Amino acid sequence: MSSNSLRLKFFLDEGVPDSVGKFLISEGHEAVFLRDSITPGSSDPVVCKAAEVNDAILVACDCDMKQLAKRFGIGGGKYKKLSLLKLS
Repeated sequence: MSSNSLRLKFFLDEGVPDSVGKFLISEGHEAVFLRDSITPGSSDPVVCKAAEVNDAILVACDCDMKQLAKRFGIGGGKYKKLSLLKLS
């Protein structure tokens, strides 16, 4: 990654394979694994808040996060600064 490239910070939910985090790191980004930051099994709102507090893009695999985003309007509601990347 060149010095002019954008470095992003990602917060990986516990359902996201470690390989995703390793790939992001190999591409020059930062990956925060849930298990290293908060208690595994934490509720989705806690996970969303942890990603937001860490100024990170939340990466999730489960449908619950998408529903949470719809319910609370990520970007305009409860989690105003949270970005979500949902893997399927």
